[in-house]
Amino acid sequence: MIMKKTYTAVALVASLGMMSGCATNLDPNFVDDSVAGQTAIVELGTITSVRQVTTGSANAKDRVAGTAIGGIAGGVLGSLVKGGRTTSTLSTIGGIGAGALIGNTAQKAVSEKKRIEYTVKLDSGATIATIQDAKQGVLSVNTRVRVIEQKGGRSRVVPA
Repeated sequence: MIMKKTYTAVALVASLGMMSGCATNLDPNFVDDSVAGQTAIVELGTITSVRQVTTGSANAKDRVAGTAIGGIAGGVLGSLVKGGRTTSTLSTIGGIGAGALIGNTAQKAVSEKKRIEYTVKLDSGATIATIQDAKQGVLSVNTRVRVIEQKGGRSRVVPA
């Protein structure tokens, strides 16, 4: 009985670690090692719009790990319910369903991030939009900025 609870606790902690390990770093001051030392295209412009957005995956397939781990943990917890064979079986099945739902919801919550979308009117006349983290603070409309585009398409907006 104690071993089952221990395995359940280990599975839950591992699942949280797995779910949080898939985040993308969109901090404007973060530069990936793969592009450090490479040239980037820099354009000057002015911010014309700022809005908060939520990023994450709308695809339920991207939450398979949370669903599976939650289902396993729920099944283990459900199997701990005392009673006859039918009660134990129903509790296990109910635990799997509830755990899968909770795991899916938890992974969705962990993977969704509040970020900032900037629309920038470039000095060249083009208008671009990019989304990034706001850890360093949110830039305001009419702020002069540099738009830095790295190879591979990742762009950052930083004060000029």
